[in-house]
Amino acid sequence: MNSKNRILTGLLAGAAVLSSHASAAVLFSDDFSSLDGGTGWAASSTWTTATNGGTRGIVDGAMVLTKTDSSNSNTFRALATPIAVTGADFWFVANYTYTGTRPKAETFFGIQFTIGDINSTDNFIGANTGATNWRFIQNGNTRDTSPATAVTSSLAQVVMHFTESRLDMWVNPADTSSALALGTAHATYDPAGSISGGSQWDGIRFLVGHGSAINTGVTSEITVDNMTAATTFAEAIPEPSTSLLTAFAASALLLRRRRS
Repeated sequence: MNSKNRILTGLLAGAAVLSSHASAAVLFSDDFSSLDGGTGWAASSTWTTATNGGTRGIVDGAMVLTKTDSSNSNTFRALATPIAVTGADFWFVANYTYTGTRPKAETFFGIQFTIGDINSTDNFIGANTGATNWRFIQNGNTRDTSPATAVTSSLAQVVMHFTESRLDMWVNPADTSSALALGTAHATYDPAGSISGGSQWDGIRFLVGHGSAINTGVTSEITVDNMTAATTFAEAIPEPSTSLLTAFAASALLLRRRRS
């Protein structure tokens, strides 16, 4: 084996090790390349048809959920392995964009960690009752509000740290190179007991809607992309060096094959 091949082999091996390490403790993830893609989801599952006359679909590699008029619409997907609340310690990240008008106080959107099936609710992260700020809502009650504004048509990267008794959230953090670099959380839910109303989270639900008929004719839409939950921060938000090494090694292999 010549020196070039040894270098290439080393790069590929290094990329494989890094990639394997990065995915070892991923609880679930979805890049929304399809309705049934991603990892960590129940066998043969897909994002369910939107409820209450809403629509859901994959557009440009992202999940888009749309609802017009009063009431809400949601889409749900069950996890392959429910996440136990007792002893929970994991990181969650996703990109959101909200599009629409909120002329009344009953417009809301966000993501829910659910107990049970599509009709259940537990921890809700988003903007609710027409508020302009990201917040935690647990079993219908607002627990804490972030200073970060949910700006219409603007991308928001939401980073969260779940434990059994504490929930921290950052919205568009300036530095995601490490958990320490995130700084002080923008919002925290730190109850005396558990953050959940149940013993485990069974699935994920996206929701958008309007609470009453005063929103007749109003259309709201939420777009979600690059969603991952993992047991370590580094696995939820991989270091740039990992993806760069993998890409470089793959490019080098392709170039060698073309030359041969």
